[in-house]
Amino acid sequence: MGGFRQPFYAYRRFSGAGVFAFVILGACASGRREVATSDANEKLTFASIKATAPTGTYSEQLGLPFDREFNQIPTGTLFPDAPTPRRVPAAGFKHELVTVDTQQQLAANAKGWGVVQASSKLARESRFASYRAYQLSQVEILDDSSTMRDPPPQAIYYAWKIYYGRSYEAVVSGNARSFTASVRATFLAFDGGISGFTKEHSLSLQAAGIGLQPRSGEAIFAKTPRDIETLYQAVGDVMPVFIEYRKIPSRATPDVVIKWVTPRSIDLSFGSLHVIKDGTAGTTPWQLQVSCKQNASDILKDEPVLDEVRVSDGSDNSLTWSHLFEVVDGDRISCETSGTFHDHITTPQGLPGGRMGFTVGANFARAGTLEASSANAEYSISWDARVRGQ
Repeated sequence: MGGFRQPFYAYRRFSGAGVFAFVILGACASGRREVATSDANEKLTFASIKATAPTGTYSEQLGLPFDREFNQIPTGTLFPDAPTPRRVPAAGFKHELVTVDTQQQLAANAKGWGVVQASSKLARESRFASYRAYQLSQVEILDDSSTMRDPPPQAIYYAWKIYYGRSYEAVVSGNARSFTASVRATFLAFDGGISGFTKEHSLSLQAAGIGLQPRSGEAIFAKTPRDIETLYQAVGDVMPVFIEYRKIPSRATPDVVIKWVTPRSIDLSFGSLHVIKDGTAGTTPWQLQVSCKQNASDILKDEPVLDEVRVSDGSDNSLTWSHLFEVVDGDRISCETSGTFHDHITTPQGLPGGRMGFTVGANFARAGTLEASSANAEYSISWDARVRGQ
């Protein structure tokens, strides 16, 4: 497997075996090849990039050159002596889970996904992944073993294969801070509804079908041929669904890797509750809970800290509450307490709410005190936040 990009994962059917197995596919999914160029002494090895076919993909594009943004260059084929492209029959339902791990892979898929421009800024700030369910009918393959003519100066790739069939694709995206390496790993192993996954991780979802649609209207991570056939239905004609590009050997440059942010685990714990005023004349049952946000997202809502525990003025009470947050540098964690107190006569009254927060940075460790007071009750809570295992 070549070093052009990180691998993505897919199920592939091995011919003749009748068995579906889990394999790792890279940008050079079809293998590395040596190709002759107009220079008789030049014979270079290179890889390919398979992408969603843009609207308007057609057979005559095979052999045509494309620039680094995968825009077609208005000129003739690079292989004028090549025979008519082979048409290889294909059958069966398959799926692929693709994560975009290089800028070149993002640029190759951008037009098929409706991304306006796959800029370096987009590659820095956003992350993309895709679930594809498809049923192929045939693959059209250019014979690129003949001599390649001199390509135009801006040419980097040429169209090598076009895949025909029906497909349904759900493209998941988010900013680099939220669509982290751990979320990426979850995506590759996820089962269930795609919209549920995106909501759970605050990601965006863009789905489109080319002749294939979910039967229930809800896109599902179907991963076996039987499940795909059961959960999806053909609703249109056979069309180009994927296109595979090869790099022109003399123009081959290393792919620019998109790095997925690896989050850290931060333990936030409450250590001690110091009660200044308990709200009544004697010992008082308190119920205390906490809600937390990570940036603008609700992570915890009214999680118990104390449950009907009697406290008194001036008392110190050990707390065992803690929570593990997955964070990246720059994330803001903010928490707020709430609760009630009561005696044997009065109905429960509200405890004052206290707030605390911190921003994650390098060499992280924070500690502090949450304070809250009202006319009847007053308290403070010591807290500590540190990297798991630190």
